[in-house]
Amino acid sequence: MNSLYKIYLRYQALKRAFKSTKLYLRYAQFKEELEDQKLNRICVGQDRMGNKFYQYYSYYGLPTKREIRFKDDRERIVNDLAYYDWLYKRIEQPPTEEQVEQFYKEEQLRFQRAREWDEQQEKMMLAFYEQRKIREEQYKKAYLEQKNFNQNPEVFAEIASNSELKQESQNEQWQPKSKR
Repeated sequence: MNSLYKIYLRYQALKRAFKSTKLYLRYAQFKEELEDQKLNRICVGQDRMGNKFYQYYSYYGLPTKREIRFKDDRERIVNDLAYYDWLYKRIEQPPTEEQVEQFYKEEQLRFQRAREWDEQQEKMMLAFYEQRKIREEQYKKAYLEQKNFNQNPEVFAEIASNSELKQESQNEQWQPKSKR
């Protein structure tokens, strides 16, 4: 049994070595072309993940269905949307290579803007939490001083005037955004 397993491992190693040769690549391409002719289909494009998109034709030469062949059969997830409109028949012609490249550039810009927006939101949230912490401390201090108000009313009046000055300076700094 052990010797059979060693033979199997050698066979797998030879198979992997053969798949990397030019001869096997030409054989695989020829086999794919024969399958395309047999199924009466044309490969219209390939996305950056290696998935291939096919247009099938009827016996009379009319286009019938559109299909995607995944590179890895275990992962059948369409993450790449370059051919999405064509695949679901929202447009008649498949996208050209220039259109696909343009889509990838726009997608990269969208991701970049989304990351920048997320960073900006994170900064705003941190600033908000800092301001909330300061306000909570001020409220606690005012609450504790209000408890002692009956004993010392001059201190409470001084704190109230200071908080009004701070509020006025904050109102001058903050300006609302115009409505869109």
